[in-house]
Amino acid sequence: MAIRRFPQAALLGACVALAASQGCRAGAVILPPPSPAAAAATISLQHAMPAASVTLAARKSALPSAAELKYKVLNLFSIPTTGKLFVVLAVSVPVVLAGGVAYRKAMGCSWSQALTKAYHVMGNCPGSDITNEENAAALTVVNAVYLAGLLGFAVVLGIVTDDISTAVNQVRSGNFRVVERDHTVILGWNRQTLPILKQIAIAHSQAGPDKPFGTPVVVLADRDKETMDEELREGLGTSLHVISRTGSASRLEDLRRVAAGAASTVLVSYPEGGDQDLAVAEQAASLAALKREGGPEGQRVVVQADGSSGADDLAAAGIALRSLRGVGGAEGAAAELVVTRGEKRLSQLMAQVALQPGLEYVLGDLLEFEDEYQGAEFYMAPLDDSLAGRPYRDARRSFRAGCVIGFMHGGPGGRLLLNPKDGEVVPAGSQLVFVTSALSVEPTEAPVEPAMPRLRRARGGGNLRRKHVAVLSFGDDSAAILQALGDFCPRGSRVTLISRRADPNAKEALKPLQRRGVRATAVTGSPASGATLRAARLDRADVAVLVGLGADSGDSQIVASVLQLQALSSQQLAAGRRATSLDVVAAVNSTSTEEVLWHATLSHEAEAAAVAAAGGKKGAALAELPAAVQLHMLNPDQLMSGMVTQAAIEPRLNRVFAELFTSDLGQEVYLKRAACFGLPPAGKGPVSLSWAQVQEAARLRGQTAIGIAPAHGGPDAIRLAPAADELFVIRDNDEIVVIAAE
Repeated sequence: MAIRRFPQAALLGACVALAASQGCRAGAVILPPPSPAAAAATISLQHAMPAASVTLAARKSALPSAAELKYKVLNLFSIPTTGKLFVVLAVSVPVVLAGGVAYRKAMGCSWSQALTKAYHVMGNCPGSDITNEENAAALTVVNAVYLAGLLGFAVVLGIVTDDISTAVNQVRSGNFRVVERDHTVILGWNRQTLPILKQIAIAHSQAGPDKPFGTPVVVLADRDKETMDEELREGLGTSLHVISRTGSASRLEDLRRVAAGAASTVLVSYPEGGDQDLAVAEQAASLAALKREGGPEGQRVVVQADGSSGADDLAAAGIALRSLRGVGGAEGAAAELVVTRGEKRLSQLMAQVALQPGLEYVLGDLLEFEDEYQGAEFYMAPLDDSLAGRPYRDARRSFRAGCVIGFMHGGPGGRLLLNPKDGEVVPAGSQLVFVTSALSVEPTEAPVEPAMPRLRRARGGGNLRRKHVAVLSFGDDSAAILQALGDFCPRGSRVTLISRRADPNAKEALKPLQRRGVRATAVTGSPASGATLRAARLDRADVAVLVGLGADSGDSQIVASVLQLQALSSQQLAAGRRATSLDVVAAVNSTSTEEVLWHATLSHEAEAAAVAAAGGKKGAALAELPAAVQLHMLNPDQLMSGMVTQAAIEPRLNRVFAELFTSDLGQEVYLKRAACFGLPPAGKGPVSLSWAQVQEAARLRGQTAIGIAPAHGGPDAIRLAPAADELFVIRDNDEIVVIAAE
């Protein structure tokens, strides 16, 4: 009977499946051995034929082997989910049919009842029962169908779960195409990528309805995607929507994967860790591929550079960038090469801070977007038609919020004038350049000339004071910092270079200093040696600049050097060989290093105060001494990332950065005492002045005021780009932040 053969067939199928799953080498069907006569004939035939002439003809086996069966079963798991489900269905339907046939035989019921019963039992449908059957045959059938259904359900559940898990993993680690428009694309990855993304997140959160960056931000880099995603999660959290993709910025298919041709902003990062020529070649190839992709009207392209080939008209990246101008930007002005890498730009900033201690706070406010503090940034806005053709004084007096610092002529390569004369005519189509505390300005209905009080006679020319700068070089190349000091040091200053070994490049860099009236000397020896520092007469130095430190281990050397200089300066102060604190300028790579250094200096001052309090008359004298060192720290990655972020918002600002922070040519940022401008005004007692009046006082000296740095209150008291009607009480030793030509 069929009902009796069904369990046997099921058992045989299970044995075959088990043999296939265990990789059994035996055939599914064992053939009987040949007869003795046939075996003898086969052996004699083998001996009769030469081995070289034997041809083995392949023949098809009657049934597939266990290995073949296993191979075919495993191949089923590589097909798509829908196909897998159809395979399960193809196996389940015969089971339902066979179960229905067997159940009908056992119970004598109709076909519809038997098939329905088999289907309900196999699918474990609610209400189905496999324990309450009238005879043993029916009970065996329904239990066999139930077990088959249980196995089928487990297979379906495993298939669906595995495919969903695979799909989720593919989404997380996949490199599928990004379908976005008007977003932001960053090509490449370097140590400034995370700081730039943080700056973008802050700028995006502080902006109003008109966001400066399109989101999401898509990063394309030749790095492992999971590694990038982990760093992005740790560095940004949920503050910015960032998508990462693995690929090369010079390959068209990878650029299309991140939709670079549809992005509103593209930032081409400077490759790090390799040969400089290769890095420039990679950027040139990326720009050429980007040009091939084209871009929407107004697309902004910003390229990071190290500044080493600034004067080379045939530099590959520069040629590619010039060919890109005009492709995506309005009037061809939306593609700029921003120098934010290399020793040259950093040395220029450090030289300015060395000669103007405290300027680092102004630079941080101007170049960085602050998360907890509303600083100021550079900004450009088109000239209103009502001001076209009028003198510059009318343009700068026409804004209630935002300090006008100059203007740029319209058109490609328009002339930039920072701190121009008041009588300079501003032509139509120009762009006004601002320093503003928000990414917007507030115009007035008409130019407002403030009523001025009677000012005192200006005291002091306001020029940079002569200083003795000690350069502690821990590297092999000191030329960059010496060239920067040569650009900014006033005549009569002194520069002492302390380096481990004689540097021929540094020797050549000292000559321009001497020609400019700066006394320059070199001392060979370890800058970490106390004996070398004493031999270099560090007690006569006003400033110590730490240079030549690597990005990986440089912070450790900075901490050690600051502690050493602090102890040495403290001894010199106590011995009367020094009258003022030693200013220490250093570039740190981590905010945690800044915290450690601030704690070290504050704890040293606290310990010195405790010693002075317990020292009687001698302690009273020690209590009058100034702090041993004053720290002036720059974080290059944060400063440069802020510069890149502002240039990405308005690429033409790069020319403003180049003039203000590159060399002594043109205009620069200065901290000048209020007395240089006749402030505070004449009269007895403190007088409140509006910010517009302070600006007018600076304009009388041909300079542009952009902020106030009170003598007391520390860095947090610095105010940049206040409102025109905001009131201040200026004191004699307060400083005005100005843009001037010296």
